[in-house]
Amino acid sequence: MLKKLMSAAVLAAAAATAHAAPQSYEITYRGFQAVHDGVFEPDRTLHVTFTVDDLDHNGSYSLDELLALDSNRIAYSGSCNIIHCVDIFTWTPGALPTFSARYINNNGFDFTMQSIVTGESHKSFYQSSFGFRYDYTWDWTPATTATITAVPEPASFGMLAVGLAGMLALGRRRRAHG
Repeated sequence: MLKKLMSAAVLAAAAATAHAAPQSYEITYRGFQAVHDGVFEPDRTLHVTFTVDDLDHNGSYSLDELLALDSNRIAYSGSCNIIHCVDIFTWTPGALPTFSARYINNNGFDFTMQSIVTGESHKSFYQSSFGFRYDYTWDWTPATTATITAVPEPASFGMLAVGLAGMLALGRRRRAHG
């Protein structure tokens, strides 16, 4: 009986620790109006990953609980500086996050600017010192869809493996004594 109580306590502690850890999510937005072409592109996607930590344990997330936000190989997270910034971030699970992020890089040869404002637009601008340039804007529309999924943390796989091994050992023990 004592072993069962101790096992239950260990599992409860592991579950509480896992719940309190930062969690990563991936959002895929699909279907945008191409402002530069005036055409709706149903297969145009925007992938965004973000990591949050519910520091105040209220079940929703604000800018100060955002640990990372990445899209199109650009890390917008961290403190705002001259290159990248997340200006706004709010999210309550069960809804989609609202955020505004920007990236600007001028290295003397090239100028790159990207921005995302959820529900409005995402933009990509590039100008090289050799004259090459592109300027694209995609607007959100009522037809834009979004899918959000949790990204399992490596520790979650470890806890799953330990749990399955424990269940297997318990089953073998019962068969041996049964």
